[in-house]
Order: sequence, then structure tokens, then C-alpha cells
Amino acid sequence: MWSSKSLPKIAVGLLALGLLAPFKVVAFDVPITLQTLVLFTLAFWLSWRETFVVVGLYLLLGALGLPIYAGHQSGWEKLIGPTAGFLWGFWLVTTLLSWQVQLNKPNYFMAVVWVFIAHALLLIPGFLVLQWRMEGVELYPTFVRLIPGLLVKSLLGGLLGVFILRQAA
Repeated sequence: MWSSKSLPKIAVGLLALGLLAPFKVVAFDVPITLQTLVLFTLAFWLSWRETFVVVGLYLLLGALGLPIYAGHQSGWEKLIGPTAGFLWGFWLVTTLLSWQVQLNKPNYFMAVVWVFIAHALLLIPGFLVLQWRMEGVELYPTFVRLIPGLLVKSLLGGLLGVFILRQAA
């Protein structure tokens, strides 16, 4: 179940997530958060159990006040606010991606596809909660705004993920 390497990997994964996930890059007037890029890349390196623990700790530490969510935000309110579906979705989608990687070591093309699918799956709980918590939000324009960032992060995440996976072997 757990190897002697799990605890250090969990610590490194949580540290990488805490340090990198809060940042966002603006490209072509589109804000691109690094959360999913870091999360989905870690899913290639960590086992699904380690991934589950890292994402759970990330959510807990952010809820307790560490500014590790996108835009250096934090607080338990984020776990019940308009973007809560994305945060809670991280836990399930990243763990599922890690499980898929463990079952079938992907090539670069499949890794990019899997990371894109993970992004698409994350939109489901994200948009459901966003629609529920914010009256009048228009999801289609939001979706269109997110597409360039999702494509870039899917490409980078898949490529980085396989590179990391091969280095760890």
C-alpha cells in the first residue's frame, strides 16, 4: 500500500503545489492558473493514493488559511463559494488521472489527451457549483475564455507528465 518513498513524495508534491499553484499567467488577455498544470503533472509522478493525500492536504491547508489557492487566496469560504466545484473536483479528477497513469503508462500523445479529458471533467463540478452559487453567470462565455488556457495546460501537463514518469522509472 505505502512505500518508504511515499512520505517524501507527498511532502515534495505538496510543496510544489503550495509554491506553484497560486500563480497565474496572463496570456492573450486570458488568465491561466497553474493549479491544474501542477496537479495534473503531479498525477504522473505520484501513485493514486499519494495523489489523493496531496490534494486533500492542499485543500485542508488552503482552507486553514495558507494562501496556496489560485491568486494566493485561502480560507474555508473557498470550499463552499462559487469556485468550490473546481476545488473539490481537483481531488477526484487528479486522483482518477493518477490511477489511469498507473494502469496504462501513456505515450506523449495519450498523456496530452488524458490531461485534456481531466480538464474537461473538472469543468463539470466547477460549472455546476458556479451556476448554483452565482445567479446570472453565463457559462458559455466563461467556457470560451477558459479554452486557450486549458489547451496550453493540457499540452504542457501531458508532456511534462510523461517526461517525469520516464525519469522516475
